[in-house]
Amino acid sequence: MISALLAVVACAEEPAARIVVRHVREPAPRVALELHVAGDADGESSFSVPPGWGGVAAIADHLHDLAFRAEDGAPLPIERDGAVGFRVRHAPSAALTASWWLGDPQPAANGTGNDYRPRATAESFHFLGSIGLLRADALADGAPHRFAVDFEGCDGEGRAAACSFGAGPQVAVEMPLDAFCHSIFIGGAVRLHRRDVDGHELLFALTGQHAFADDELVVLAERIIRLERAFFADRGDPRFVITLVPEPGKSPRTSMGGTGLTQSFALFLSPGYTLKPGSDDRARIAGLLAHEHLHHWNGGVVQLRDPEGHGYWFSEGFTDFFTRRLLVRSGLWSVAEWINAWNECFAAFAANPLRAAPAARIAAEFWSSPAASQLPYQRGAIVAALLDRELRAAGGSGGVASLDEFLRDVVARARAGEPLDTAELLELVADATSAEFAETLRAIVVDGALPPLDLEAGGDELFGPLLRLRARAAPAANGAAVPWLERLPGASDEELRAGL
Repeated sequence: MISALLAVVACAEEPAARIVVRHVREPAPRVALELHVAGDADGESSFSVPPGWGGVAAIADHLHDLAFRAEDGAPLPIERDGAVGFRVRHAPSAALTASWWLGDPQPAANGTGNDYRPRATAESFHFLGSIGLLRADALADGAPHRFAVDFEGCDGEGRAAACSFGAGPQVAVEMPLDAFCHSIFIGGAVRLHRRDVDGHELLFALTGQHAFADDELVVLAERIIRLERAFFADRGDPRFVITLVPEPGKSPRTSMGGTGLTQSFALFLSPGYTLKPGSDDRARIAGLLAHEHLHHWNGGVVQLRDPEGHGYWFSEGFTDFFTRRLLVRSGLWSVAEWINAWNECFAAFAANPLRAAPAARIAAEFWSSPAASQLPYQRGAIVAALLDRELRAAGGSGGVASLDEFLRDVVARARAGEPLDTAELLELVADATSAEFAETLRAIVVDGALPPLDLEAGGDELFGPLLRLRARAAPAANGAAVPWLERLPGASDEELRAGL
């Protein structure tokens, strides 16, 4: 009903841009796109794509057979403006149509990372707006604009289409261009499931065959979303969309990932994963869902002004910390699964050859080096645990009693329009703890200092008196000591959960 209402509104008010997404199934499967937009008043309009996104380089190369035509259908010549820009000359304020198609003919690369390239088969398609959409630069002014999306070739039995803004055949939204492009589009053999969460729509658009039923994923995701919205006392967007994209070209159970997008996230899975209760697969998928939805606040509401990559210690590392905390508190993870997740983090950090790298190196190598791409998650989560311990020890004397309160305060500041970056976050840390402790964290997240953990015989009470962090008997292959978390004998799950 909400999608239909938006379509009616779009008809009543002409959009700034209309995108037509057409699933072409034969002879060669592809996604054909059109962008309908008014040209600039001076008779020259510029368009662009990002230079790269999510490890996908040369995005302009994915827009095949790009062409422009005037309102009467006459072709318009295109001038290239560097690697990412295009210029078109036309009659002043003329109606323009750009057309191109997506659908990389190469199979998905085998491996553990998400393959974000556009995909089209006779059964279905998907693409991310950051990679598949052409941007009219006149709309890139940061102001909200109305965008309409028309899906074609996605109707009929067992077929549907959706994007980050709702289900087709027509969708309309009003938001800045960057937010609109930070999205996913999916269609063909798509299964739609809708749930009501406190009066807001939760929409699932699922493709492919998996070793679990759709309802298993829907029920798990709904529970996680309710949990996290309750934590922030925030009902979220009026609509939130979750897509499931299979990666059939990869070996079974080798690749699991996701990416948080505008009021949505996309889940990527290679075949074979299950959601059997108590299984490692279920715990990992729950962790992925919880992490990506937490980005609605940390990474969405809170967007640090640091140069790209320099603030990932907070957006990724703190998100990992709270993913583990909220899942174990809620019972969606057992205490053993929570301990195992932390031990995997500590072991990976100890073995990371870049564990002492400064933030600048992480930013420079994030998309090209697996070690650099994982370091902010590992380092940031450990920093979050150190800060939580310090805040608890201070007993609220600095006005913040726990990391829960700290994160909620940061979100509230971001909502109020307060600019935030690493330096300002560290000032908040200093106010809540001490200047000396804030400097300790700065040295870790900016300079690459190693976290101060006491791994001697007594162990570090990083997570409270019922757990100990000691050095594992076998060091990492590089000789580094591996922090290893253990519960004290006799500590019950209930006691441990109460202290986490």
